Amino acid sequence: MTAFSMKKHTDAAGRSVIAVSDSDLLNRELKDTEKDIEFFVSPSFYGEETFSEEEVFAEITEADNVNLIGNGIVDAAVNKHIVNEGSVTTIAGIKHAQVYKI
Repeated sequence: MTAFSMKKHTDAAGRSVIAVSDSDLLNRELKDTEKDIEFFVSPSFYGEETFSEEEVFAEITEADNVNLIGNGIVDAAVNKHIVNEGSVTTIAGIKHAQVYKI
């Protein structure tokens, strides 16, 4: 079972962004030379605390925006119909998705 790191960011108006990563990706720099992307999975953005899938999705369903990095969390979000598989991108073979509440 994959462990997830999560952090909630809230602006002055109360809108929230939930950032979630597969915990094993924290502090890794993903380099995708084909797409010319360098992506650092920062603990200051994605958080350092570990959460279960159930805890993560309880927060995600209440968020205004969601930022996901990692094959485990993105696959789980697709399986729960929170993310459309067609909107998933990859960075150096690692899945990434964003969700915006409109």
